[in-house]
Amino acid sequence: QGGSEGILFTAAAFRLRAMCCSPNQFRWQWPEPSTVQKLDCHLHMGVSLTAAKDFLHAIDWPNCYVRSEEHRRRNGNLVRGKEIGYDLAVHIRDVFRDRGLEDFSVAEVLFAQGHPGVSLRANAFLSHSQIERVKLTLTAMAKAQRILRPWWTTLWSRQPTLFVDYFVLRQCKPDFVPEQVTEAIERIGHLLLMLDPPWPFPVDHGVPDFRPGTIKRVWCCYEVTSATTTGAKISGVFTAMGFLQHDPDCTADVHIEDAEASNQQDKDLLFATLAAAGLTSDDVNETVSSAVGKAADGANRKMGAWFGLLMAAIGCLFAGLWFVENQFHMDSLSMIASFFDNFSLGIPVFAASFVETRMPIRFSTALVAWRILCAFWLYCLLSWVASGMWFRLHLGVLQAHLGALQEVRCPQGFFILVPATLVRLLRRRCQKLGRTVIHIGGVLRVKKIQVYGSILGAVVMQVLWTCFQLGVRCHKEGLRESLRGWLDNHAVNFLAALLPSTAAFAAVVRASRCADHGTVCSSGKPAEAATWAFGGGLGSASLPIISVWVYMETNFFHVAEQAHVALAILMHVIMLLLVIWTSYEARVGPLFGAVLGAMIGNVGGAKFMLWLDHDRFETHLLPTYVPAVLVTTLPLVAMFGHALWLRSSNRSRTMEGIESFLPHEQ
Repeated sequence: QGGSEGILFTAAAFRLRAMCCSPNQFRWQWPEPSTVQKLDCHLHMGVSLTAAKDFLHAIDWPNCYVRSEEHRRRNGNLVRGKEIGYDLAVHIRDVFRDRGLEDFSVAEVLFAQGHPGVSLRANAFLSHSQIERVKLTLTAMAKAQRILRPWWTTLWSRQPTLFVDYFVLRQCKPDFVPEQVTEAIERIGHLLLMLDPPWPFPVDHGVPDFRPGTIKRVWCCYEVTSATTTGAKISGVFTAMGFLQHDPDCTADVHIEDAEASNQQDKDLLFATLAAAGLTSDDVNETVSSAVGKAADGANRKMGAWFGLLMAAIGCLFAGLWFVENQFHMDSLSMIASFFDNFSLGIPVFAASFVETRMPIRFSTALVAWRILCAFWLYCLLSWVASGMWFRLHLGVLQAHLGALQEVRCPQGFFILVPATLVRLLRRRCQKLGRTVIHIGGVLRVKKIQVYGSILGAVVMQVLWTCFQLGVRCHKEGLRESLRGWLDNHAVNFLAALLPSTAAFAAVVRASRCADHGTVCSSGKPAEAATWAFGGGLGSASLPIISVWVYMETNFFHVAEQAHVALAILMHVIMLLLVIWTSYEARVGPLFGAVLGAMIGNVGGAKFMLWLDHDRFETHLLPTYVPAVLVTTLPLVAMFGHALWLRSSNRSRTMEGIESFLPHEQ
């Protein structure tokens, strides 16, 4: 326990050990209090994620933790797996008191043990709220380590260390002094701000609050202010769940006067410290809002880059499939590659939707369009490369495939860019339009206008482009022949291209029935909901047409492509399940619209098929088309009958209840 030279020598020895040994080789042993040294610079220390997990394992967290009656009154009953930061702080205090380590922090104990995941100077200061779940904090630490340490240096660099209050503060002592916190942030030089909204979302005046939990805490606002005044770097950290759930329009909505603290004394002390520095509440709000906005924008930009890499990986996959198919002449692989290639046309729509929905409304439309293109250009580039490999292996049909490339790949960017850009224009001009927030799958938080506009816009443009192609072809070949040729070559592929958007639309419709603002999709405007349902039922009538046409073509030409027929049937089943899932538990009006649309569409489909190919379709009308129509329509009819029966039974119960309150004649 010598002077500063001994501390520096020990730290250098621990760094050498961390670079030469795996952290998993560390064996925990509780030290004696006399062997632990109190360090004056302990607020500058940091712990790695591995060190934090080793310590939590040593104290048997959370298995042996029991929430006290006082904390149960404050935070409710304890649910395993949902322990919050206050629980961990209480447990650390209890363990350290039992072992006589009240004067030390977790980092000092780990340092005395020689753990390689401890440093005398942290790489970053993690600002977060202790009311969040401990698992979320550990996830944020893992995300922060990936930010601080590039992936290409993983093999030879040590794990970054973070200032995390649970492990760096002396939990049994009043250790969090504002001046010392400012000094620590200045010394560390990098503040990482947790941007996840709290879960479950708090409700303010009946409206869910999607702001980050950190900007609603006085200590976190003070830490951001300290980082700004001392010139420290500020970065934002999103977990995957937090990125999907946050609302960029209110990320930087800071009101320190309404912020909370664990006790009133801390809040009064921090406001007094800020007042002594000559900072008013408005100054702090402006400073923190600007810093948080920049940090959130940087995090969103990185997530957009990851979407671009995902699109690039998809393009590489299809390029590989085409290459293998052409080298080994595998027809089945060719069909799979063609199916997934068309299926992938709907995937970039989600990338564009994510980019638009994660950018604040204050950003210009031009910037949104540029970000969408940046997230999509790698996919387009590798799709061109895949098509180029196809051309090189099929020189004889270069012109035909070049035309196919122009028909499919070139307009794809417009299918994605135009709807998202129009949605941004509408949101900027009419900010009250479609503000109702929905949760898709309980994970993704998004406004109705954003998801409906992006998905339906891309689908409509895809359909319009197909109609334009058919119009050009009809001008050259005639209407009937062009429709036959298109159905022969593109029916299943067109269905595959619409499948991702159809699935997303079904999920959105389901989520819209339980919107956060209390508005139900079909209750406020029943006529509008019935119209949408009628369009969905009308669209479902295309399923029997495509399935029966593929079956007719296979039998007529005696083509041994049973896998192609199976693929068409699989598409029919998947689409039918999506229709049923969307309509399940809907009201009578929308279900009636869906049934009516399906019936009209099926009758019209039969007329269309008879006009297109009367001889062949007449032989397949009863044995093939009618069963396909029944399979598609009967589930909707059954759900409509069930909803009608429920409504009539509810009315009868209501009348019985009213009659029970009426006076009976003697």
